[in-house]
Amino acid sequence: MDHEVRQFVTLKKIRQGELKSSLHMKIENFHELLNGEAIDSKKITFLEDDSVWWTSIQLADRGTDTFAEFTFHFNASDTVRKAGMYFYFVSGTVNGKQIEPLVNIRITKKESSAKYFAISSSNSLEVQITMTLKRLGITSEKCFMNFDSTVQKKTIISNNKKLLNEEKYSDFTFIVENTRFPVHRNILSAASPIFNEIFAMVSLTNSSEFIIGSTTPTILQHFLNFIYWAELPENLIEVSRQLHQLACRYKIEELENICTSVEFNNLTKENAFNVFVWAEQNHLEKLMDHAWNIIQFEILEVFDSKPVPPSESLSLMLKNKIKKEKLLQSYRMKIRELNTETNTFLNTLIP
Repeated sequence: MDHEVRQFVTLKKIRQGELKSSLHMKIENFHELLNGEAIDSKKITFLEDDSVWWTSIQLADRGTDTFAEFTFHFNASDTVRKAGMYFYFVSGTVNGKQIEPLVNIRITKKESSAKYFAISSSNSLEVQITMTLKRLGITSEKCFMNFDSTVQKKTIISNNKKLLNEEKYSDFTFIVENTRFPVHRNILSAASPIFNEIFAMVSLTNSSEFIIGSTTPTILQHFLNFIYWAELPENLIEVSRQLHQLACRYKIEELENICTSVEFNNLTKENAFNVFVWAEQNHLEKLMDHAWNIIQFEILEVFDSKPVPPSESLSLMLKNKIKKEKLLQSYRMKIRELNTETNTFLNTLIP
């Protein structure tokens, strides 16, 4: 039996950090599908992002009712996956009836999927589906709580919040600059393999205290707030690098990704070099590349008074000279003061 399939796709950018793509699909002779036979929709992207989604539809019999079984597939782009701050939402209609939205599906890996069943009383199946890709805001505690959407998870977070800094039930203490932080070994051991090693080590000496260096009491409090109840500080942009340092030290990967995303989202020509140096120190190659693209254009501004070198020479200079040698080192002082030195350097490249 032939199954006529018609499909239409629309792509939209709603606002910064929120993209939508919609599928309108109609299948004739749907009830004639064989057992296990599925019809796949087109693979659909988003404006300004390479993530891909599609749906597979097959017939499912449950008792006296016939259902359409939908499997929504989502392949995340590297940018979305590594950011650790994106969700996708599925909404729409099946034969004119609203489906129950599949919301708050957090993107943490390359491939993910979700299922949905809808009663199909007609041999013709008409589907209108909208997939929304949304980036979570990072400056609001209220928005960040969307990371844990179920009531049970919120209850756990609320209970953990009551525990932090409560000496009555704590079994360990961190010390930073003479400030004491009562904590709980079981919570921190579950969050970090490094904390687990620390607790095992100090238990051999019957100690219940540990001094944490190279940070401040304020930063450690933010760090513990994140581990205990998933809270980010309102001034995250200002403290993200200090938090990233602790996240790397104690292997809290989710916090690492969030702090790195802060640098991505706030990259400008004014701070590009500062970000490049920080990314280089922390071996964040993708962030280095993004910052370097901006730096190149800034460096090229001082070439306005000189003839443009051959493209091969310019490419070689940017890759092998500026990035690794003299001009990049000088750029650390002040790029606008490099005009004379840059002209001299260029004269060696232009016959």
